[in-house]
Amino acid sequence: MKIRKISIVMFVLTATLLVGTYSNSAYAESQSDSLIKIATQARDQLRIQLSQTDGISDDLKQLFEQGSSEILAIEKAAQENDVASARQHFLNAMKIFNNISQKISESSETAQSSQPASRLSYELDRQIKYVERLKEIVIKNSLEIDFTGIEEQIRQAKNALNEGNLDPQEIQQIKQSVLDINNSIKEKTSQVTEDKAKSFAQKHLEELDRLISQAKQLGISQNTIDRLIEARDNLDSASNVDQIIKEVKQLLSVKEQFQNSKIKRLQERINQLEDRLERISQEIDENDPDLIKAKNMIQELKEVSTSASVNELIQKINAVNELLKELENSITSDANASKETTENQSSLSDSKLERIEIKIQKLEDEMNTLSEQVKGNAAAERWLKNAFSLIDEAKSQISESPDDALSLIMKVEQILERIKNIIQ
Repeated sequence: MKIRKISIVMFVLTATLLVGTYSNSAYAESQSDSLIKIATQARDQLRIQLSQTDGISDDLKQLFEQGSSEILAIEKAAQENDVASARQHFLNAMKIFNNISQKISESSETAQSSQPASRLSYELDRQIKYVERLKEIVIKNSLEIDFTGIEEQIRQAKNALNEGNLDPQEIQQIKQSVLDINNSIKEKTSQVTEDKAKSFAQKHLEELDRLISQAKQLGISQNTIDRLIEARDNLDSASNVDQIIKEVKQLLSVKEQFQNSKIKRLQERINQLEDRLERISQEIDENDPDLIKAKNMIQELKEVSTSASVNELIQKINAVNELLKELENSITSDANASKETTENQSSLSDSKLERIEIKIQKLEDEMNTLSEQVKGNAAAERWLKNAFSLIDEAKSQISESPDDALSLIMKVEQILERIKNIIQ
């Protein structure tokens, strides 16, 4: 019975540490640190037992020193980041401490066999202390455990002890109740730990979803996107707390790679916008309000590129891109109009209908080429589909309403420019 009692002490210490180890603020703590804590508290508890036990032999003292030296070995292994050695030294230490506990228990039972009343009083007092310790653990971790039954058992045992008729069986029943409470704490602690780990993982899954979306919007390399997706899948499939912690730690390198790619890609996008603005500036009056607005927006984008959030930068980039496309479409419309006038003047022999048909044929050829380039880009595919629909409508209008057909052709040209901007 004494062996079981010592084991209860060790279990309570371990359960206490497990509850604390997996709080949100300690997920980064290494396994070696946890082993050191458990072994150290076991040693300290054993030291108290030794101080309360009379006639401790030199053999037990030597064993205790050996166990303490194993803790030092755990600490050394932790410093060297050698988790395997730390675990082995931990097992050695706990084996030694358990051996000492067993010897103390056997010695105590032998010494107390001649004093039944004193032994029962001693056992009852120890169980009361265990129960108080369990209550502290339950309160600390906000667990729902009913102590009503064991408190009544203790009350009855105290009365029986005072009356001089305490039955040893009552002590055994109290011990069993302590074990039952320990098991309840273990189950609830395990559930709490699992719930916290799942909640922690879910937050990282949501973050990874955001990073993957941002990576696609920014045009980050497919290799980086694939790594983000793989990290998300691995975390999503993690089935226990240890796996979740392992996968979360591995996310650090993936997120670092994304951060570097993000900064590089954002700068590339800004440079592309500046190049397009420079080309547009050569064909538009420098006092054009939209041109001035585009210049100011790009300057603002450059100023906040290192401080704004990714989503904010993407919104600003998209806004500049849309304004530049409007300017480019304006230039294209003017150029088309000018080109049409020139063609009319230089080639009076060509009929209006023939020119429309030629334009449609050129646009169809260009659209067929683009159809291969836009595969996988949902937005570009939708615009191209719309362009094909407008071309078909333009064909039907050639004879009856050439002007309407030309209007549709211009819309198609604008759409094709938009598609090119999307896939560039």
